[in-house]
Amino acid sequence: MFASLLRRHSLKARVTLVTLLVFLLALWGLAWYASHELREDMRTQVGHQQSSALALLTAAAEEDLSLRKHALEASASGINSELLNQPKALQAHLQNSFHWSGLFSAGLLVIDQQGRRLASVSHQSAQLTPLYDDQPFVHMALVQEQTVIGQVTFDPVAKAALFGMATPLKNQLGQTVAVLAGLVDLNRPGFMDVITQGEYGATGGYLVIDAVQRRIIFASDPRRRQEQLSEPGIDPATDRLLEGYGGAQVLRNPIGQEVLVEGQALSSVPWVMAVMLPTAEAFGPIKTTQQHLLLATVLATLIAALLVWWLLQASLTPVFDTMQLLTHMSASTEPAQPLPVVREDELGLLVKAFNSLLQRQLGNQAALQHHAEMLARTEAVANIGSWHWQVATDTVHWSEQLFRIYRRDPAQGVPTLDEQASYYPAPDLQRLRQAIAVALAKHRPYELALDLRYADGSLCHCIARGRVTLGADQTAAEVYGTLQDITQLKQAQAAVAANEARLQEIFNTALDAVVGMDAQGRITHWNQAAESIFGWHRQEAVGQELAELIVPPQHRQAHRLGMQKFRDTSQSKVLRQRIEITALRRSGAEFAVELSILPSVTDGQTPFTAFIADISERRAAQVQLQLAANVFQHAFEGITITDAAANILDINESFTRITGYSRAEVLGQNPRLLHSGRQNAAFYQTFWATLLDCGHWCGEIWNRRKSGEIYPEWLDISAVKDSLGVTQQYVALFSDITARKELEDRIRQMAFFDPLTTLPNRRLLSDRLGQALLAGKRSGSYGALMFLDLDNFKPLNDRHGHAVGDLLLAEVAHRLQTCVRQNDTVARIGGDEFVVMLAELDADQALSQTQAMAIAEKIRVSLSDSYRLVPDPTDPSQPVIEHHCSCSIGVALFAPGQSDQDAIIRQADAAMYQAKDTGRNRVQLVAPPPADNSTLKPV
Repeated sequence: MFASLLRRHSLKARVTLVTLLVFLLALWGLAWYASHELREDMRTQVGHQQSSALALLTAAAEEDLSLRKHALEASASGINSELLNQPKALQAHLQNSFHWSGLFSAGLLVIDQQGRRLASVSHQSAQLTPLYDDQPFVHMALVQEQTVIGQVTFDPVAKAALFGMATPLKNQLGQTVAVLAGLVDLNRPGFMDVITQGEYGATGGYLVIDAVQRRIIFASDPRRRQEQLSEPGIDPATDRLLEGYGGAQVLRNPIGQEVLVEGQALSSVPWVMAVMLPTAEAFGPIKTTQQHLLLATVLATLIAALLVWWLLQASLTPVFDTMQLLTHMSASTEPAQPLPVVREDELGLLVKAFNSLLQRQLGNQAALQHHAEMLARTEAVANIGSWHWQVATDTVHWSEQLFRIYRRDPAQGVPTLDEQASYYPAPDLQRLRQAIAVALAKHRPYELALDLRYADGSLCHCIARGRVTLGADQTAAEVYGTLQDITQLKQAQAAVAANEARLQEIFNTALDAVVGMDAQGRITHWNQAAESIFGWHRQEAVGQELAELIVPPQHRQAHRLGMQKFRDTSQSKVLRQRIEITALRRSGAEFAVELSILPSVTDGQTPFTAFIADISERRAAQVQLQLAANVFQHAFEGITITDAAANILDINESFTRITGYSRAEVLGQNPRLLHSGRQNAAFYQTFWATLLDCGHWCGEIWNRRKSGEIYPEWLDISAVKDSLGVTQQYVALFSDITARKELEDRIRQMAFFDPLTTLPNRRLLSDRLGQALLAGKRSGSYGALMFLDLDNFKPLNDRHGHAVGDLLLAEVAHRLQTCVRQNDTVARIGGDEFVVMLAELDADQALSQTQAMAIAEKIRVSLSDSYRLVPDPTDPSQPVIEHHCSCSIGVALFAPGQSDQDAIIRQADAAMYQAKDTGRNRVQLVAPPPADNSTLKPV
C-alpha cells in the first residue's frame, strides 16, 4: 500500500518521503536504544547494591545460626550419663542453663533413643507438644551422631513457625544415648531481627525462603511470612532464585507488583536470602531522563524533517532541470551537443558521463575506419586478399592485398575474368571457371589450389575460396571469396619434409633403441638400434605388444596396469623420467636398461616414444668401480693416491688409522709431511730414480705419525700411466710393521742373549770372539778369555729355591758388567758359568797379561762380597737372604793372528777347572804358547 501511494507522486516527492522516513526511523531507534541502555545501567548499579546488602545479611544469618549451634553443643557438654539417668536433676540442669533463654526462644528438649522425652524447658507462653519429639532432625542427630539443623515446622496447635537443631548426648563409652534439641520460635524476636525489622530503600525489603519447602520464613513485610511460593516449573524466575543463582532479575510478586530481586543461598541450611526492590523505586531516577529524551527526540524529528525537505529540494532541482533539457534534446532534430556542467557533485558527474557517451558515439565512426584499416593489415599479414562480386550489377571489388598478390596497380582497376586469364596456366584457369560456374548454379562454396604466373615467369602458389549469397528470390545475389598466397607455406612444408627425412635417418642410426607405441601398448616404430639391442627385426616387432616382446614376465602385469592407469587418468610416475629397469632380449636373457618415455597427443590418440639404452656394461663397470672403492676404503693397508706432482688426491681410512692424519688435513699436501728424518737425501734420490725409471719401488722406510711418533712401514709405490706412457698418478700401499720389528727384536734377543741376565749367550759370544780375533790380527794386540764358575752356588738353590738362585745370578751379571770395559763382553753360557772376553789389550804380551790378570782379580774380589737377596721387594715382611759366594776363574790369553776359537775356549775352561781343583776362589792364567801346545801357569 505504501509503495502504491509513492508511485502516485513524482520522483522528487518519493525521494523526499523515503529519505525522511529512513532518517526518522534511525533517530527514534537511537532514542529507544539510549533509553534501554540507561535502564540496563541503572539495573546493573541497583544489582551491585543489592549484592553488597545481601552479602552482609547472609554473613549475619550464618553467624546467628553458628552462635546457636555452638551454644547448644556447649550445653550438651554439661550433660553426662549420670545426669541422663536422673530426670529431676536433668530438668533442673536445663532450667538453670543460660544458653536457651535468649538463643532458643521456644525451648530445649532431651530425647532418648526410643523417642521419649526425658526433660524439657520452654518459654512461659509456649507449650512444647509431643509433635516436637518426633522431628526428622532429632532422628538424624541420633543416627549421624553430630549436630543437625532441621527444617522450619509449622505447629498448627501453637500456631507458630519453629525450627530447631539437635546435638547428640553420649555416655562414658562414647555411645550416643540421647539428643539435646533446641527450638526457635520464628514469631518471636531475637532471631533474624535484621530481616524482620529491616527495610531496603523506601519500599523494598528482605526475604528468607526455605528452598526445600518453597516457603517464605522471614520477611520485612509481615503479610508475606509463611507465604507458600509456586511449584517448580511454573515461574522460572522463582526457580532460578531458589536454586541459588546470583544476579538481579525482574519478576512480579503475588500482589502483581514488578520488583527487582537478587538472592543468595546460605551454606549451613537450605535457605535463600533475598533482597527485593520495586522497579518503580529502582528505576525512578531515570524516568525523568527518559521523558526529557522523548521530548528531545520529538523536537529533533520536527527539525530534521524540515531540514531534510529543504536539502532535498535544493539538491534535486538541478537534476530535474537536466532531465527536462535531455527530453527537449531527444525531441529535437539538431545534432546533440554536450550539456553544461553547472556544479561539481553527483549531478555534475552524471552530466560528464553523458558527455563522455556522446563523445564515444562520435568516436565509433573513427573506430569503424580503424577496423577497416586493421582488416587490411590482417590480410597483409596473413597474405590473403578478398574480393566481392555483385552479380546483378556485375560489380567486383578487390581488397588492397589482393592487388598486391596479383602484383597489379590498384589504379588499373579490377581485371575481368578474361583479363585474369593471363595470370593462370590454362588448366588452373579452366578449373577456376568451372568452380565459379558450379557455385553460381548449385550455390555451394569452392576451394581450389591454383598457381599464378607473373610476368617474370615466377609462380605463386595460392588457395582460392569462394561462397555464394542468395537473394530473396533464392538466386545468386553475391559471390565473395579470398585468394591466399601459400608459397611460403609450401616452402615450409618442403622444409618439414626434409627435416622428417633427417629425423628418420637419426631415428635409424641412433645408438639407443627408439621404440614407438600406441595407447594400447603396441609397437609402431622400431629402429635399427632396437633390433641390435633386443634381437627382433623391425618387421617382427611392429604390431606386437611391447609387454610381450621386451618386458620380463614378472613385470608385465605392472606394465599393463600402468598403461591402463594412464589411459584412465592421464597420469603416470614414469613419464618424462629417466629410470633404470630390467628388459628382455629375444634370447630370453634379462639385462639392465635406462628408459625414458615421452607421451605426445596426436588426433585424439596417445602414442608414446621410448628411448632405451643398454646399460648392462655400464652397470658391470659400476659394480667394478664399487668393488674397487670398497677395496680402497676397507683395505687394511694404507693407500695414498697422488697426482704426477706427488700432491695427495685421496687416501683411505687405513691411512688415517696408521698416520693419524684425516683426509681433510692431507688433501693437496705432499707425502713429505710424513718424513721422519731417518732417511737422508741420497736415499730419496735413489728412491725417485728407481720409481721414475721402473715405475715401481718397494721397501722398508721410517715415517712419522701426526703425534710425532716414528714408526717403520713397508711401502709399495706404483706409477699409473696413460696409453702414451705418461704418468698420471702414483698409488702407494703401505703397512705399519712396528709389530713385526718388535717381534724380530724379541727373536734376536732370544737367539743371542740370556733371558735371565740379558747377557750375550754362547752364540753371540762366539760371534764377538771371532770379531775380536780378526781385530787383534789387524791391530797386533792381545786379547783374553775368562771362564768363571761360582763356588757355593748349589747350596743356595737347594735351601732357598731356584728363584733366589736366579736373583744371585742376576746380581753376579751386574757386578761383572761393572768390572769390565765398555768394549769387553760378559756372557752367560749356562747354569752358574760366565765368560768374560777382553779385546784389544796391548801389543806386548807381558803387559796384556798384567791387564788381564788385574781385571780377573777385580772380578774375583767383587764376586766374593756378600749378597743380600730379597725374594719379593714389595713384601716388607719377607726376610733378607744373605749369602757368601766366591768364584773360580780361568784366563786364556790369545795372541794376534790366533784364529782357533775352540782351542781358546778349551784353554780357558781347563784353567777354570784347575783353579777349582787347587782350592777355588782363585784365578788361573794360560799364556799363549809359541807352538800349538798350551802351558798352564797358575797365579
